[in-house]
Amino acid sequence: MKVGRRANFWVRNCLSIGLAAGFLEPLESTGIYLAQKSAELLLDYFPDSGFDPLLIARYNKRVAREYDEARDFIVLHYLLNRRDDSEFWRNARRLPPPDSLAETLEL
Repeated sequence: MKVGRRANFWVRNCLSIGLAAGFLEPLESTGIYLAQKSAELLLDYFPDSGFDPLLIARYNKRVAREYDEARDFIVLHYLLNRRDDSEFWRNARRLPPPDSLAETLEL
């Protein structure tokens, strides 16, 4: 599975939502949340026929933040696990967290 998100979810008159926008983890229900949140944000930023680049940029920034926060939530689950029954879980604890999560953990 290819994990990640698009750099821009809205480009000109094209919008990616759901799996077209990104994929984080098959065992979490974040995909449904992110699709719903993307649709809600589209309603907030939906323009007239002009497709104002400032609205598009703001939408892309807000959706990117949602994806990054969901990613941090999932990574946190793996980092803080206490399982010791397989190399998978031991390795998961050794992975460096994304900068945003490292900052949160430091706080």
